[in-house]
Amino acid sequence: MVAAPLLSTVALLGFSVPAAPPPRVHVEPRAPSPVAVAKCNDLTGKVAFIAGVADSTGYGWAICKALANAGATIAVGTWPPVLGIFQKSLSTGKFDEDMMLDDGSKMKIDKIYPLDAVFDERDDVPEDVLNNKRYAGLEGFTIQECADAVAADYGKIDIFVHSLANGPEVAKPLLETSRTGYIAAMSASSYSLISCVQRFAPIMKPGGSILSLGFIAAQQVVPGYGGGMSSAKAQVCACTRKRVLFVPPFSLPSAACSLTFYLSFRACLLPARVRHEGSRVGGRP
Repeated sequence: MVAAPLLSTVALLGFSVPAAPPPRVHVEPRAPSPVAVAKCNDLTGKVAFIAGVADSTGYGWAICKALANAGATIAVGTWPPVLGIFQKSLSTGKFDEDMMLDDGSKMKIDKIYPLDAVFDERDDVPEDVLNNKRYAGLEGFTIQECADAVAADYGKIDIFVHSLANGPEVAKPLLETSRTGYIAAMSASSYSLISCVQRFAPIMKPGGSILSLGFIAAQQVVPGYGGGMSSAKAQVCACTRKRVLFVPPFSLPSAACSLTFYLSFRACLLPARVRHEGSRVGGRP
């Protein structure tokens, strides 16, 4: 007998009485059908070029395997000073275990191209590099020459992956980094992406994709990741966010995959203190 007058008084004061919430119904998440997953991941007939593969421990190699598992044809660009070692390791079976795909077959790298991404065209290569024994006998290792060689072999490609990064002073704190070392990190790690897109976009099919690799240090402090490398990775991510790399004439979407720090082979080359601090900040030990 009290409830009705009370509700009327509440209504007159301008308040509303909230309705009882509906009962919660638990709905099991529906996994995509195997057919849908297979269709989404089927890259049969697609050609992928991954720039920056020189061993079986880096992200570039892992991306190669993921694309190969999906059926893509794999071609890679390798830094000339380690090209011979990489080719020998492949031919002698050193990487056989790391090349095994999900279906039990062995990944095939269809083509390996020499690629030094700090040089855009042949005229950019200084005489001392041309005379360096590590470059002896190599033709077409600049970005433009590599793109021309890929076009000659495949015509058009579908996927371009920028898995390049190098900072000669990466172990130095930022305030101890020289101008030369800082600019070298920008050139090899971030501007190389711009240059590669300039030259590879024209040989990509409509609807193709460009992937670059960012790093958590672009947004957070990672002790030990110095030499200007955090700035270089921030540049890569900024270019992608602002769609600087979206090339309207070619309709090529780009994306940056941000990576967390882990104790890779390259990280093991850094001092022990740096490795310890970096692993604590970045996530995976």
